[in-house]
Amino acid sequence: MVKVIVNADDLGVHSSIDEGIFLAFDKGIVTSASLLAVGENIQQAAHNAAAFGLPVGLHLSLSEGKPIRMRKGYLVGNNGHFSRSPLDIIMRYNPLRDGESGLHDLRAEVEGQFERLLDLGVDLTHVDTHQHVHLNKFVSEIISTSAAKYGVTRMRRCREPLFYSMLGMSFLGNVRRLNFAKWMLARHLTSLRQVPLRSSDAYFGLSFSGNMTVSVLKRFFETISGNETWEIAMHPGNPVSTGATTTGLAPFYASPRRREELAALCDPEVKEVISRRGIELVSWTAV
Repeated sequence: MVKVIVNADDLGVHSSIDEGIFLAFDKGIVTSASLLAVGENIQQAAHNAAAFGLPVGLHLSLSEGKPIRMRKGYLVGNNGHFSRSPLDIIMRYNPLRDGESGLHDLRAEVEGQFERLLDLGVDLTHVDTHQHVHLNKFVSEIISTSAAKYGVTRMRRCREPLFYSMLGMSFLGNVRRLNFAKWMLARHLTSLRQVPLRSSDAYFGLSFSGNMTVSVLKRFFETISGNETWEIAMHPGNPVSTGATTTGLAPFYASPRRREELAALCDPEVKEVISRRGIELVSWTAV
């Protein structure tokens, strides 16, 4: 039987986004979420997740938001917020360039984000990263050792196959969003990283990032087979206007695509395909 983790990223970023995620858990097919430790609504989100019984992991950010412990260095801008693009971090970031303190500062920030959630009483099921920055080898290694320190045994691995039957869907949109380039980069770097944490057998969310519509989800659930465990990364929510916050994350959660993903996750036709094909929806605890 195919098992699928339907994970909603960015819980805690803003109350409007969080409302959409909890709706997708209550009325839709979401089975798991990832808490953004640097999000402005993190305390309320952690409380609500426990109240609703939503399994959650850490959504670690090094590219957006205000650091918890890191105050200077390559990743931090003059305004005290993370300032580097995810591609820059993935391809160029080497903490050793900041001298002997570089690795120490990175480890302190990673551990600080773990500890922020643990201090809120969160029972972490897994760890993943905002904008996939754990594809950087230094970041991946420190997250792995820190996760072990805090008893977290599962981490996202972006092993996404190419669905040839789906290439024509949202083709121009995927090209404009550089999704195929992201997919190729992630496939290459993932093949080079041997992470000592458990993960799903396969992943879906890169090649259709920003285009996870009803038709895409239906085709995905119609296509997968075998006895593998998949993770789908989704970004549902009720978008808010830019300028509604001072955390440096506003443009990120203003996208109307979030409402489209929320609708897709609650769509009855998507649910029908899952039921008809006998697909089991699970959380990260099944890995």
